[in-house]
Amino acid sequence: MFIPLNLTRSGREGAILVTNKQPGMTQAGPKGRTGLFGGTFNPIHLGHLHLAQEALLAFELDRVLFIPNRLPPHRRHGALVDTAHRCTMVELAIASNPSFFLSRVELDREEDGPSYSVDTVEALHAAAPEAPLYFLCGADALMRYAWKDLDRMLGRLAAMVCVTRPGFSLAELDRRLDGLGLVNRARLQNLEVTGYHLSSSEIRRRLARGCSVRYMVSREVEEYIVKFELYKALEVSVERD
Repeated sequence: MFIPLNLTRSGREGAILVTNKQPGMTQAGPKGRTGLFGGTFNPIHLGHLHLAQEALLAFELDRVLFIPNRLPPHRRHGALVDTAHRCTMVELAIASNPSFFLSRVELDREEDGPSYSVDTVEALHAAAPEAPLYFLCGADALMRYAWKDLDRMLGRLAAMVCVTRPGFSLAELDRRLDGLGLVNRARLQNLEVTGYHLSSSEIRRRLARGCSVRYMVSREVEEYIVKFELYKALEVSVERD
């Protein structure tokens, strides 16, 4: 059975397919350098788009896949709006960039339970083993959370791009990585991105207070949030995302 990764821009389907290796099944996928950008995107904001564009340019990527999490393992789920809303907001935010695509690989998988990055990377690698994969990750998330099978995930990637803000302590990150004993540590690469300071949690707090989020999210996403009155009655997380 195929599991379509649903690479879409304005309704156009992409080419990546994942197979469960059953007899008679085939697989297809693009060969270009592909950035993988996972997150709750709750909601997607301009900082996400800026980060993805900077990574696209710095690593000469052919595309960036925005991969909404279904159940992130390290976050509370009380503030998560419906999957359909989050996907629509991503589609609205990326519609004007021909190199940005939405992937539903985590949302459409059959297994229950949390969304682990290693499983997503392995599914995408199996779908197109010739495509170099670049996993985009905030360095603060790498510092804060215990990652499942991080070394195994690194082995499937061309690089794991650790995005830092100006002033971030690379020495502290190095100490954290030293303690993990990673065989594939050389595949971790840093990318400093200026102006990357927005957070979805702050946007949710502002919306819960009835404040404007103009210039924090795209105009299309702002109009969608207002239309459906999102985040007004949800638990407001104190976590930064």
